[in-house]
Amino acid sequence: MGVVTHAVFAVAVLAMIGAMFFGMSESFGQVPWPWAVLANAVLILQFPLAHSFFSPAPADAG
Repeated sequence: MGVVTHAVFAVAVLAMIGAMFFGMSESFGQVPWPWAVLANAVLILQFPLAHSFFSPAPADAG
């Protein structure tokens, strides 16, 4: 799982670098209104949900 997590992170960093290089003007397209609100909400929620999913379980203190 660690290799997959690091690979996904590396791809995400490269995507971010590419987006910044093009001034964030290149993309996969636009989402029309009112679906843009839903798309933005999904993007906002995906970070904490994915972070919680991929984070390791806490160590057993017992």
